[in-house]
Amino acid sequence: MSIIDTDLLRQILPGLDLSEDSLDLMERYAQRLLETNENMNLTAITDPRGVTLKHFADSLSLLCVHEFPQRGVMPGKGAYSGEGTPCSLKVLDLGTGGGFPGVPLLLARPDVCMTFLDSTRKKLRFIASALEELNVPARFLHARAEDAGNLNSPERGKYDVVTARAVAALPVLCGYALPFLRKDGVFFAMKGLAAREETVAAQPILCELGARLVDCIRVALPEDCGERWIVVVRR
Repeated sequence: MSIIDTDLLRQILPGLDLSEDSLDLMERYAQRLLETNENMNLTAITDPRGVTLKHFADSLSLLCVHEFPQRGVMPGKGAYSGEGTPCSLKVLDLGTGGGFPGVPLLLARPDVCMTFLDSTRKKLRFIASALEELNVPARFLHARAEDAGNLNSPERGKYDVVTARAVAALPVLCGYALPFLRKDGVFFAMKGLAAREETVAAQPILCELGARLVDCIRVALPEDCGERWIVVVRR
């Protein structure tokens, strides 16, 4: 029995062109996620509809509200690195947990260079093992966000995009995420009902870190998914 309802996924995200290969990889990841979840606390969402909507559709909605440049080349960076190879869009999934939103984004856009950060080693090991089985490369960073983004860290100012879902309140989360961004990089915070209130509370830290709120976008998912918002911050 399939876990991901691909018809429902396409209905919810009609503007997203997902290849059959990407959908197959997502199904295989979902199968492995639920199998492993029987012995490891990776997700409280285990029904097929919930996995389809609350994990995969929710994660992939990022691709519908913001352009992730094709071939991973960011505007202003140039098409090639000094070694003559295409520059990959560098994305950090902060506090990834069971791999969301990072894994669905990576499986839909394998041209990006994805780094998964989490303070729980066993969760990173699960993601690494699952992606290795799918032959999908990625980077993994076992650390607390506040340590990995400190002034002396090689990860600081390295990423074009940072994503985070259900990690912390936005004022705290911005303090974690923004140090990882390069100049003009974008942070996507995936939030629930309190999104608008949190954007107001986050203004002081945004000013302190030289960032600005770009948008707060409501994601059109079915009502049983609860309110979903994507807060967009630019460094």
